[in-house]
Amino acid sequence: MITMDKKALIESVIDLYKAAREIKLSFTYDNEKIRRGRSHTIASLTEDLFAYFLINKFPQVDKIVIDQPISFRSTEKARTIYPDLALIQNGTINTILDIKMDLGRKRSEVVNLFKGAQNIVREMRGKQVWYRDGITKQLFHATVTGNVKYFIVVFSRQNINQAFLNSEIEKLQSSYICNAQFYFLTDKAHPNSQNTEAAKISIEVLPDFDKLLDELNERTTGVLLQAGGEEQVISF
Repeated sequence: MITMDKKALIESVIDLYKAAREIKLSFTYDNEKIRRGRSHTIASLTEDLFAYFLINKFPQVDKIVIDQPISFRSTEKARTIYPDLALIQNGTINTILDIKMDLGRKRSEVVNLFKGAQNIVREMRGKQVWYRDGITKQLFHATVTGNVKYFIVVFSRQNINQAFLNSEIEKLQSSYICNAQFYFLTDKAHPNSQNTEAAKISIEVLPDFDKLLDELNERTTGVLLQAGGEEQVISF
């Protein structure tokens, strides 16, 4: 299994952005006659890549599900959410991650992300959840721990005013019991820079990246993990 460090992960994301500008299926079509104005989205590929990075970093995790519909009972009705990544270990979910490339320039984006994460944690905490495997369609049950956390992982701190961002996050996190947390992985150059080689040289990996990994390590090595037994496989 090929391992990947932080720098290699970031460079891979830069390469994904570069490839997203190209016409797909160029082996079939004359790509000189077909041009893209806007790039392909790389969101789902970045989720896959980050999940690969994490499962290599934390082999104690049993499974990472990506963009997985997960259902649970909220009051009388079943509710389904679609977290970017959910870490499953010993039949429990105690960490959910939302992956963003950047936060843009809108205050509402920061506020809505944080409040949405808080609401999901509040509703799911301690609940039994179920989901179907995207390939086999097997039905699984798991338990959301009482100390579940929701991490909003932002690949780039570019495209938003730093003073504004710090002020908004400080206000939000001082107003709530913090079950959600922002982590910003890079700065100085955006992974979507036109000059990809220059971006690889100038991009800065932020201390938040190590803080995130430390937090995930703590949450998956038994210190914060509440064991819930084996994940249940339901057959019909």
